[in-house]
Amino acid sequence: MNDASLTTVSSIFAHACSGLNRSRQILVGYSGGLDSTVLLHLACGYFTPQRIMAVHINHALCDSAQSWQEHARRNCAALSVSFSAHRVDCRQKGNLEASARSERYAIFRQQILDGGILLLGHHANDQVETVLYRLMRGSGSRGLAGMPKMRKLGVGELLRPLLGVMRRDLLAYAQCHKLVWVDDHSNADVDLDRNFLRHRIVPALAERWPDYAPRISSSAARSREAEALAQSVFRSDLNSLDKREERSGMSIGISQLSGFDPPRQRNIVRCMPAELNLPTPSLKIVTEVLKTLANARIDALPVVVSGSYQYRRYRHRLYVVSVVDEPNYAANVVLKWQLNQPLTLPGGHVLISAEDSSDGLRLSASSTVEIGFRRGGERCRPAGRGHSQRLKKLLQEYALEPWWRASVPLLFVAGEIVAVGDLWVCEGWQAKGGECGLKICWSTNSA
Repeated sequence: MNDASLTTVSSIFAHACSGLNRSRQILVGYSGGLDSTVLLHLACGYFTPQRIMAVHINHALCDSAQSWQEHARRNCAALSVSFSAHRVDCRQKGNLEASARSERYAIFRQQILDGGILLLGHHANDQVETVLYRLMRGSGSRGLAGMPKMRKLGVGELLRPLLGVMRRDLLAYAQCHKLVWVDDHSNADVDLDRNFLRHRIVPALAERWPDYAPRISSSAARSREAEALAQSVFRSDLNSLDKREERSGMSIGISQLSGFDPPRQRNIVRCMPAELNLPTPSLKIVTEVLKTLANARIDALPVVVSGSYQYRRYRHRLYVVSVVDEPNYAANVVLKWQLNQPLTLPGGHVLISAEDSSDGLRLSASSTVEIGFRRGGERCRPAGRGHSQRLKKLLQEYALEPWWRASVPLLFVAGEIVAVGDLWVCEGWQAKGGECGLKICWSTNSA
């Protein structure tokens, strides 16, 4: 590798990182392998080493994992870089590759600060493998767009400054600078999909098409354009879909959705989760949603699960909500709530009260109420009603979605229901004109 090529690696990195000197935090994902070792070396030459923290994830998947961590720690000490190691266990969580990735990014999100940046060492060969892998999974434009150079990560951002550099150039750079790294022998295991692509498929592509990397990068760029167009169409369509914010999600009108042609319907269903920062569903999930939910009877309660979230239908609306964990309430559970403090409920739901000058619950913020949950047979009388009714019927009337009804908190004073969640205040407990009341907010763990 000549000096000009070495300069190119450095200049690509510097160009990608331009404007980051004022970032509040510089994290480097550092495994100790070739890619991240070059990345850390480049970062130390561009930023002040004392500003950098290397984040090492020990997956504990082989006997060498601890020695790799020690290697990473020693190298960081030699570079005067802060070092943060995190051990995770993903062996009992299904797909090993997917679980390891999920655990890594969970740690990265925990570590990054508001305004911080995380640098990762993915390079052009990784991008090729990602596009090919997603192609074989049947991905659409979003998947075939490959890895973005930059994206949001938690409260900060993720940057891949080496995405335009081939691995052979990173290897030459490391050898020229006499860097020391560890080799993960599992990278040779062709039973793993990405390794199969790397060792069996990509060499054949390179033999036939030596410029395979820029060709695939060009296709990925076109896929990004197609995805951007699909998102733009979705944003335009959303204006006519009667979108509503919901507990732990969102909903749109079924009749409005049905007014679009099938490709637009699929695009709407596919793009909805992104509004909640949730992963894009597969074509199989999108097809199942349109087949099962959009055409279901009005009294049906169908569910389609896509990983960490669900598509649901209730009455005339299609919902996307984070997976609902039904709390397992102990019999006759009663909680004390001092109204001037938030209360976390079983299942992660939260109750909050706020003063209102002319509405809400007629209690002071310093009051304490009891919180209970449905056991069956409860009755109450919403403010303004002439008589009490069964709680079951009232929840249907107030259109509380069925999947929340077991979780709705009931507010009691001296054994009497005074309010039901944030749905209504009971007769005799509402603030009158001129009185200061308390508005109740019942939020879910993912709202």
